[in-house]
Amino acid sequence: DPPSFRDILTGTHPDYLYELESIARKAMDPDPARRFQNAAELREAVLMARARSDREALDHLRERMREAEALTKASWMRFNVASRIDPAHWTRMHQMIWSLRQDRESWHQGVEDLVTRLSEVMKYDRSSAARRMIAELSWERLVDGGDRMPRSVRRALARRIQANDFPLKPDGGPMFSSLLTGTTPLALRLSRLSDGELLNPELEGRARLRVLRIRRETDARGVELGTFREGETVAEGTLADWNQRLGLGAGYYVLELSAPGYAPMRVPLRVSYQDIQRGVVEGRFLDVPIEMVPESELGPDMALVQGGRSFTGFDFYEDGMPSNVYSFPMHEIELPTFAISRKPVTVGEYIPFIEHLVAEGRIEEARSFMPRKNVPPQRISRDLFRDTWRVYREEGLRAAFEHFINRQRGNHYYWRLRPEGFGPWKRYRLMDPTEHLDPNGDPILKEQPISAISRLAAEVFLRWESERQGREYSLPTAEEKEKVDRNAFPWNFPWGYDFAPFYLISRLAFSGELKNSTYPQPVGKHVMDQRLYRDFSIYGTVDNLGNVREYTASHGEPGYVVLSGGSVRVPYGPFYYPASRNYAHRETAVDDSVGAFRRVQRFGRPQPRDLSPEAPPVR
Repeated sequence: DPPSFRDILTGTHPDYLYELESIARKAMDPDPARRFQNAAELREAVLMARARSDREALDHLRERMREAEALTKASWMRFNVASRIDPAHWTRMHQMIWSLRQDRESWHQGVEDLVTRLSEVMKYDRSSAARRMIAELSWERLVDGGDRMPRSVRRALARRIQANDFPLKPDGGPMFSSLLTGTTPLALRLSRLSDGELLNPELEGRARLRVLRIRRETDARGVELGTFREGETVAEGTLADWNQRLGLGAGYYVLELSAPGYAPMRVPLRVSYQDIQRGVVEGRFLDVPIEMVPESELGPDMALVQGGRSFTGFDFYEDGMPSNVYSFPMHEIELPTFAISRKPVTVGEYIPFIEHLVAEGRIEEARSFMPRKNVPPQRISRDLFRDTWRVYREEGLRAAFEHFINRQRGNHYYWRLRPEGFGPWKRYRLMDPTEHLDPNGDPILKEQPISAISRLAAEVFLRWESERQGREYSLPTAEEKEKVDRNAFPWNFPWGYDFAPFYLISRLAFSGELKNSTYPQPVGKHVMDQRLYRDFSIYGTVDNLGNVREYTASHGEPGYVVLSGGSVRVPYGPFYYPASRNYAHRETAVDDSVGAFRRVQRFGRPQPRDLSPEAPPVR
């Protein structure tokens, strides 16, 4: 038996050299049954030797990328705010992300180089192995790029797959190219949220289903944009008409489901190429579990958000290096079903809460929970004494003293309590805040989100609302809010991948002189043109990322909480991304750019679960 190349060669040699050695040993095998049976087999093996070696190297690179992605995410999630600001930690994370992006580009280039070499092989021998490898590599490249890949590249890969088609199974059956246009049958599994009882037999003929396709937008020249809109209706009827009968191709959809006695819902659905592959090759249904919630359990003006998989984080591959220290790599998590208010709590809804505190004699709490702005500290002067004397006459000695101290510190509570009566009959009444201007000279509107309050005030308001309505409300977590903002899709915004400041209520949506006089707007109302407004989710929520930054229940450093979205008071920044994690002190609100919040109803379901491999638990 001749010695192996690995035993006699020194130094670095191409991997395909050892592949050629194995071909030579097979050709010289003493057993004729194990040799190549004809010259065509030997020629194919020799021509494909380097290709197989290169394919193995690409698979090793892909596996290394997966391990590096898991390590990067785990390292990132262990960072706290202080270590993220540390330049050494920040530089190291940038290096890890840069290395990941370089590996991915190397893999892409390796795929294209290997396809080119296989095309050269096919000039001499139209080998079935070469055609199969070209189709498989093109498919992997297509799945990896997804809809972030330019349409021209997607079409080129599809043509390459069609030109090198082959049966998916050894005994024939569907061809590989059928994955491009194939569909997977939709199977809805309805269950009652409270006990998990299957409702399909009961609601099969009564539940109504409507499926809409989400289309990618194009410009006047037909070039694809990074934005999407709800398009045509794919199917409409009873659940019995379409369940397990409707085939869906790869793309984005909205399922509208309604049934007597249960809250209607809109469920975003993403059908991936992997789902199509499982449907075509394995004949599997696209299983979509739906948890039905009785209408009586849902609070007023609440949007039901179906539980399941959702994306969180930034796609550093496509969107570049992170510009925000409060960000992390994209990964999937699983969230339970919950309900969220369609709009932030407004000034008109917050006024009765303060009036309730005043009526109960909780004057100090009422004052501390009223909106406050940070203004330039006021020096002791005649104007300060005059303003303090006015507060003394209207609200009393204690209020005047607090006003004097707060103005020197730069705090200004601009909602007012007016005393009525004297001595034991003295009472206070909240003056209608919408009848005067805020410290910036801007109007206060009942329809605008409440702002400039502490998170403690938001929590106390929600407890008061819970007692009043008999339902349990709380603040959303950062992950719940992010799921709503990006529709559970891997998008960057409710409308798609690309940021457009005029789609939401932002400072950049103003034009001309209005830029210097921005203030929180009525909920869901665009500044310039309502037709431009797109800051709404598939679930039906509005003002998701603009107008006023919102509190969440998630924590950063001790004493700090995570904010969601951007503000009309602040120019464009990374906090407009749903995945952004910017922090504010728990007890204070700087100004009316912070302080909005929403109600969330939870139904006693399990905690969020991280679906990425070897990842730390979601906080």
